[in-house]
Amino acid sequence: TLAKDGSRPVLHRLHDSGDVSDALLRQYMHHQDHNIRFVAANKVLGVNSGYIGWRSRGGKVRKELVMEFLRSKDPRVRRAMFAAIYDTLRFEKTDAFTREVFDLAVQAVKDPAESWWVKDAAMQIIGYGSADQVVPLVDLLLPYLTHEENWLKNAALTALTPVAADER
Repeated sequence: TLAKDGSRPVLHRLHDSGDVSDALLRQYMHHQDHNIRFVAANKVLGVNSGYIGWRSRGGKVRKELVMEFLRSKDPRVRRAMFAAIYDTLRFEKTDAFTREVFDLAVQAVKDPAESWWVKDAAMQIIGYGSADQVVPLVDLLLPYLTHEENWLKNAALTALTPVAADER
């Protein structure tokens, strides 16, 4: 219901109601509102977040849920999880950024059937890899620099940054 699952009640349930169950996070990861999905994905990473960019520590990283959501059949769920990891990496290191997560991001970019929205967040994740991890992906990423969508061009630039910044 709107009274129970609208914006303010959701934020209260996720941040102020004590222990948040995996079941509740699964429910909100499938919410119709992308902001609610993003807030739930951040909670999976142990971060309380809101609509206007505020963030605070909010528990432990739930690694099993991270992987479950990155492997979801629903591209909205994959996008929310990749985006939350990327957003967290902008501020701090996270235990959720593993080689397996990096490999799933690469897999998403390689998959011709993957949603562009998921590819966008996946390329942002790739940009946090090392130059040694990204060099083998240059041929995969270069075509996105001439993509019709500027936001995908930007994501490709981000993904290629470790190679461009490498002084070797």
